[in-house]
Amino acid sequence: MGHKLVRNRREKAGSEARSCGTAIEARDTTGASWPRRLTSTNSSTTIEAPAPKPTATATPKPTPEPTATPEPTATPVKASDLPFPPSTPSPDDSEQEKKIADFELRSAPLVNLRDGGIAQGSYSGSGRPQAKIINASLLPDSGPGLHAIRINAGAHFGTGMLVSFLENAASYLSRQLGLTLFVGDMSVKNGGRFGASHQTHRNGLDADIAYLAIKSPLRDSALGSNGRVVNNFNFEATWAFLKLAFRQEFVSERKTVSSISRVFMSHRVKDGFCAWAKEKDLLDDPKNAELIRLIRREKGHHKHFHLSMKCSPYYSTCRNLAGPPPAGPGCP
Repeated sequence: MGHKLVRNRREKAGSEARSCGTAIEARDTTGASWPRRLTSTNSSTTIEAPAPKPTATATPKPTPEPTATPEPTATPVKASDLPFPPSTPSPDDSEQEKKIADFELRSAPLVNLRDGGIAQGSYSGSGRPQAKIINASLLPDSGPGLHAIRINAGAHFGTGMLVSFLENAASYLSRQLGLTLFVGDMSVKNGGRFGASHQTHRNGLDADIAYLAIKSPLRDSALGSNGRVVNNFNFEATWAFLKLAFRQEFVSERKTVSSISRVFMSHRVKDGFCAWAKEKDLLDDPKNAELIRLIRREKGHHKHFHLSMKCSPYYSTCRNLAGPPPAGPGCP
């Protein structure tokens, strides 16, 4: 009976093993091809594996065609925007280089109001404090479009404002018009009076400049033997320089003012400028009339004109000339 019980148990266990139908789910997590039939190594039982579930493939979205970016359009530089008519470009200059040079003038001032020598007192030496220059700046003997004429030894010092303008303006005029600026007396290193003929030039804001000529420099008088302005006198170029200086502006006492204080010329040269300005219809423009008005008739200025600049707002002890010039352009 014991053997019969053992045999029945063995048969029952075999029957349970044969009836085991547990499903095995195969998952392809690596993307490899799985076999359809998995064979057990411990028994002869073969287990049927279900086919792997199909993986949904995302339909790629169509790639939009790139939109062409429009090229930026450069704003042309108009000749009317310049302070004077531009010169004809030389064969070595490209048109783009000329436009860049013209744009630089409008985007950056030619006057350094802060750095360099500092003016103190009045340019004429009157009143207090005493007229002098602190840490004076030296104008170089030469530079692009610039040549210093040594009339009085050691008289090429000035404020940073004046020296920066002369250097930058000379370079610009040379580049645009092929001109050379000849600069005479300015101030001595520490300021104060010097030379028997100078009543000004004491605080680094004054410069004597040769009249600009059509052909060769006007080293001699701008007036002929008949007392009239010589034919070699270049009104256009001299006007270009003055207008360049006049357009250097800054804020002083909450007002925008020109950097020019005064310009001294001989009587006949000022009269010649008035006649030339009327012929060109320049006086109809209030700004041009104001610039002509700043030209004062003064003896001893038939070989050069005198440029006097205003005090920079950073020159706390500098004193401008009291009172405005006469009203109107001062032309007959």
